[in-house]
Amino acid sequence: MKASEVYVDVVFYYPKEDISWKGSVPIEYRRTGVHAMTKEEIIVVLTAAYKYMTPDPTIIKKWIENEDEYWESRKAPITQEFYHVLKDSKWKCQQCELPANPNFARRVQVLKELGYTLATNTKKFCATCGKNTTHLMLLKLPRGTA
Repeated sequence: MKASEVYVDVVFYYPKEDISWKGSVPIEYRRTGVHAMTKEEIIVVLTAAYKYMTPDPTIIKKWIENEDEYWESRKAPITQEFYHVLKDSKWKCQQCELPANPNFARRVQVLKELGYTLATNTKKFCATCGKNTTHLMLLKLPRGTA
């Protein structure tokens, strides 16, 4: 049976950079083995996400370099297009910001199967489209873990 994904909407504040990050962090995410049930387990997951979603440009650059290198060895150009659009860890509208693809759900599934953590919001307002649409965000967590 397929486990559902459960997210906690968060606002992480990074005082050194005076930057806030708004996103959704999974506390139930089958493909990465996250099953935070208790308050303590949820705190552990959110603390790790806070660390990995840092706005520190050096850490972001290293993460992107590592992931870009990973994609150089893959033979999945269509899914790679999705990765490149999502790698900035910002909400992306399925309708106007992600590559047009007749098998959108499969592209998302492949990214998840490769160990990426994606947050999904099915009713987020898009200022470009002017509609509530499905948005995705790739979290800068290590592949295969959350």
